[in-house]
Amino acid sequence: MTRNKIWVFDDSNDELQTSAEFLRLIFPDMEVVPHQPLKTLPEYVPLVLDDPTTAGVFVDQKLEGSGVAAYFGIELAQYLGALDAKLPIYILTNYSNEREQFLDGETSIEDILDKQKISDIDSQYIRTFQARFLRH
Repeated sequence: MTRNKIWVFDDSNDELQTSAEFLRLIFPDMEVVPHQPLKTLPEYVPLVLDDPTTAGVFVDQKLEGSGVAAYFGIELAQYLGALDAKLPIYILTNYSNEREQFLDGETSIEDILDKQKISDIDSQYIRTFQARFLRH
C-alpha cells in the first residue's frame, strides 16, 4: 500500500487551512488531511497510526490554544514518535526562535518548520525540506 497521506493538526482553523494548502502545493501527489486537535493523545492512534497510508504528520506547537487539547505539539510528537519511531513528524511554528529548544536532544521529530517560510514554495528552504521528506 502506498503511503501518501499527510496529517496536519492545528488549533486555528485559518492556519490549519493555510498550512494544508501550502503542503498540497509542495506535495501535489500526496493527500493532505487538515484536522483539529483531538482531546487526548490516545485518540490519535486509530486516526493516524492505524492508517497504513500515513506518510507523515505536521503538528502546530501551540495546539492547546483552542481549549480542546491540553498538550503542546511537541508532546503529541513525542507520544506518536514513541509508538512509531519511523513516522516522520514535523513541528509547525510561528516562533522560529524556538527551533533549538525543540531539537535539543529531541528524537521524536524530523524538523521544526517556520510557518512563514513554508509560504514561499519556490525557496531553497522548501526544496531542501521536500527532498528530506520524500527520502523518508
